[in-house]
Amino acid sequence: MLNSISSDGCGFCRSTAFSSTSLTETQKRYCQIEKELLAVQFGLLRFRQYVYGQKVTVESDHKPLVGLLEKPIATCSPRIQRMRLQLQRFDFRLVYKPGKELFIADTLSRAPSPRLFTDDVTQDSEDQVHHVLHSLVTSVSTRKRYAEATALDPTLQLLKTVIQKGWPEKRAQCPASVKPYWSVRSDLSMVEGVLLCGSRLVVPMSLRRETMEGIHDGHFGETKSVLRAKSAVYWPGWEDQVKNMVASCSVCQENRGRNPKLPLHPVRLPDYAFQLVSADLFEFERVNYILLVDSYSKWPCVVPLKSTTSSAIIEEMSRFFCDFGRPEELESDNGTQFSSAEFREYCASLNIKQVTSSPEFAQSNGLVERHIQTVKRTLLKMFAEGKSLWEALAAIRSTPVSGSLPAPSVLLQGRNLRGVLPFLDASLSPKLVPASFVRQELSRRQQTAAFVQPRPPSGSSSVAVQSAVARTARPVAGVNTPSGQSSVFQSSAQQESTPVRSVEAPSRPVREIPASPARLLVSRIPVRDRVVWVPPSASSGQHAPVAALGVTRSGRRYIKPPPPSQ
Repeated sequence: MLNSISSDGCGFCRSTAFSSTSLTETQKRYCQIEKELLAVQFGLLRFRQYVYGQKVTVESDHKPLVGLLEKPIATCSPRIQRMRLQLQRFDFRLVYKPGKELFIADTLSRAPSPRLFTDDVTQDSEDQVHHVLHSLVTSVSTRKRYAEATALDPTLQLLKTVIQKGWPEKRAQCPASVKPYWSVRSDLSMVEGVLLCGSRLVVPMSLRRETMEGIHDGHFGETKSVLRAKSAVYWPGWEDQVKNMVASCSVCQENRGRNPKLPLHPVRLPDYAFQLVSADLFEFERVNYILLVDSYSKWPCVVPLKSTTSSAIIEEMSRFFCDFGRPEELESDNGTQFSSAEFREYCASLNIKQVTSSPEFAQSNGLVERHIQTVKRTLLKMFAEGKSLWEALAAIRSTPVSGSLPAPSVLLQGRNLRGVLPFLDASLSPKLVPASFVRQELSRRQQTAAFVQPRPPSGSSSVAVQSAVARTARPVAGVNTPSGQSSVFQSSAQQESTPVRSVEAPSRPVREIPASPARLLVSRIPVRDRVVWVPPSASSGQHAPVAALGVTRSGRRYIKPPPPSQ
């Protein structure tokens, strides 16, 4: 029915023309939403001499049709795509109007004319629909198998009935087995006994296992498998099932690559001392220790433990908190001492937030892990000199954190600790370090550690220094001999009996030192235990002459160049 609205501004509507047609046998098998769009197409094409080039408002009592026309054409079913392409020549706007307000069209639709118009172009869409189906499933046997499986699937048969009769207004009114298809109801269509969701096949239950195997053919990853399935098939919950299939594939798991390293996120910076602390246990020389570090001042608290139970940890923690106050946040690993209910209750009673690091990822608790290395290294050296744990802690606490941050004792207590260093009286008097300055420096150190990368290793040769006492070799900067070969420092007792061992280049870049006397290497090994050994010449098979050692007037030791050859 074609209505015209008066132009005098009163909005009077007058019927201009009427037309109707009967559906063909093919059109009767359309789903309800396709029939509704077919009615719109028939009306615009039938009255094209009136509406072509004009802005037209089309009223329909089928509300899902309004949302269907707002979707991209490529996402619609093939038949709806064809209809929408034919309607693109018209400038129309589709609006929803309840059926009780369309009483004239509703009345006339109950007595349609059996006449079929010869200029009906809707039949042309069937060729395009069948072409799409044949392009999706090229094999005739496969199409027949999908049609037979669809006919034997009770859920899809009920879905066919709902599509033909039309979807209800609300999801709750749908049958329970059809509700999973509610979100794609406007994309569903039927062609030759096969259900389509847009341009994808709706897979029956009996063929889903076979389809899953075809999706995972080639053992692609999760993303590629989902894309393969998305391009051809559909059923409710297909995406989760494809992801689970890839995750449970033993072949894929055995040959999967390593997970990429996640970017490091900066940790929270404290505002004052002992606001954020980190704790961990470590063992040194068969003795267990507990280490507590303040992230603001880097002040370490270390005590030996008689037991590693939660009760022993709580007892030592109580002593630390008595001296320095209760922190706001305590970070630790997931050890049984820290993850026990007793320790959690202890932290809750003191109003301390307990944070645990990721399992098997010690880097997330890097503050205490790095201090464990420092404490172990210091204990190893100071125990060798016969000193105690407390002397080692005093040395760490009185050493500046960096070139811009003072010692932990100054950051925590505002003063230097009186010890082996001869401090002036002014240096021992209390002084305040502004918290804003400390936070700024901590932020700068954090950014430097995250973004400044070490230089790549150079190709210079390395040599090994062997101590006469420890007999351990360590790589140092290369020394070029007159013959262009690297030299090796060794003990005089081992000079003749110990062969030269090749030393791999260190991970840190080394520096070439020319053979000039002004730039020669100075070793920390005493002179009496140090000689230079030059590898034998390849041509003569004899040892090269040994270079002599000298001492300058200022006391600096150097290697004398060999005398000129005769």
